[in-house]
Parts: sequence; C-alpha cells; structure tokens
Amino acid sequence: MNEWFQYLSIGLIVLLGAMSPGPDFIVVTKNSLQGSRRLGILTAFGVSIALTIHVLYSSLGLAFLLHESK
Repeated sequence: MNEWFQYLSIGLIVLLGAMSPGPDFIVVTKNSLQGSRRLGILTAFGVSIALTIHVLYSSLGLAFLLHESK
C-alpha cells in the first residue's frame, strides 16, 4: 500500500508541474489564438509528450542513483 502512495504522490507532483503556467502555456495559447483550435490542440499534445518523456528519464535516472547508492 505504501508503494502505491509513493506513485500517487509522484503523479500528483508531475500533474501540478504540468498545469503550472510557463513557456509551454504561452506557446499553446499563441498557436491557438494566431493559428487554429486544431493547431493549439496539437501543440498541447506535443508539450504533453515532451513532459512525459522528461519525467520518464528523470525518474529512471533518480531510481538508478538511489539503487546504486545502497
């Protein structure tokens, strides 16, 4: 049960980070307003894929460091 709580905690932190406004929010908004709704959705999809990849390799790197430090 404790393991699930850790996964949910990490997921919540990632979600909060992804929802916070930043440069990616500006790019999505600009593409939506100057382009089209479809372009805005595609931009948001690309940003979400990039964030997923970043979280994946960051988590794997941290897990590797923690495993090797024991």
